[in-house]
Amino acid sequence: MKNVILANSAGFCFGVKRAIDIAEENASLMPVIFGNLVHNPNVINSLKAKGITNVPVGAKAELEKIHSKNVVVTAHGISDSALNELKKEYNVIDTTCPLVKAVHILGRKLEAEGYQVVIFGNPKHVETIGTVGNLKNAIVVENIHDAEKLPHIPRLGLISQTTSSLRGFAEIAEFLKKKTDDLKVQNTICYPTKDRQIAAEQLAKNVDLMIVVGGRISANTKELHELCNKYTESHWIETADELKEEWFEGKENVGVTAGASTPDNDIQAVVQRIRDL
Repeated sequence: MKNVILANSAGFCFGVKRAIDIAEENASLMPVIFGNLVHNPNVINSLKAKGITNVPVGAKAELEKIHSKNVVVTAHGISDSALNELKKEYNVIDTTCPLVKAVHILGRKLEAEGYQVVIFGNPKHVETIGTVGNLKNAIVVENIHDAEKLPHIPRLGLISQTTSSLRGFAEIAEFLKKKTDDLKVQNTICYPTKDRQIAAEQLAKNVDLMIVVGGRISANTKELHELCNKYTESHWIETADELKEEWFEGKENVGVTAGASTPDNDIQAVVQRIRDL
C-alpha cells in the first residue's frame, strides 16, 4: 500500500461552497447559470441533475432561448454594467465570491487615487474580464513578457486575479518597479489560493509523486500543478478513473492536492484508488 499524504489545505474554498449552496437553495426556481458556477465538471453535472442549467458568459442570445427569468451569476463575478443589464430582464441570484468583489473595490480605489491599474491574471478568465469591466482603462499582464512591453508609467497600481500564482505575482511586482516612479502593490490573491499553494509546495518537496485533482478549466488547479511540477513528478487529473498504475511504480510517498472547486468526495476517491493500487 502506498503512503498517501493529503495536503493540509486542499479542495473546496468557502467562496465555491457558498456559490453552490446559494444555487441549490434556489433550485426550485429552475435558474440558469450565466457561465460555469465553478470550474469543475462534476459540480456542474451535479447541478444539472438538480435542474440548474447553464449558458456561456456573454451568451445573452442563448439565455433568451431558455424559459427562465432566474439567472445565477457565478462565483467569479461579472462587471457592474453586465450585472445591471441582466437585472433589467431577470431575477439575478448573485453568488460572486466576496473576495472577488474586494478586488473590484481595490481596483476602483487605486484608479481614484490616480494609479494606472495593472491586473496580474489571465485576460480570458471570467474573473479578470469582470474586474477589467469595472475599471476605466486597466492593463492585464499574464506574465513577465507582457510586463516588459509596458512603457514607463508614472504611477502604477498592481492587483491580481484571486487565483493567480503567488510566485508569479511577486515576480511581476518586483519587475514593475522598473516601469514606474510610484508602484502601489495590493496582493489580491485570495487566502484560500495562497493556503493551497503553500501547502502543495511544502508537500511536493517531500514526496516522490504529486497528484493534483481538479477541473481542466480551473485556474487555481492549473497553478497547483505547475507549482508541484517544479519539485517532483506531478499529474493533473479530474477524477480517480484517470489514474494510471505506471505513474506509481517505484514511488513510495504520494502527495495529493486539489483545486478550490474540487469536491471532497472526488479527492477521497483519488486517495482510496491510490491506496488500492
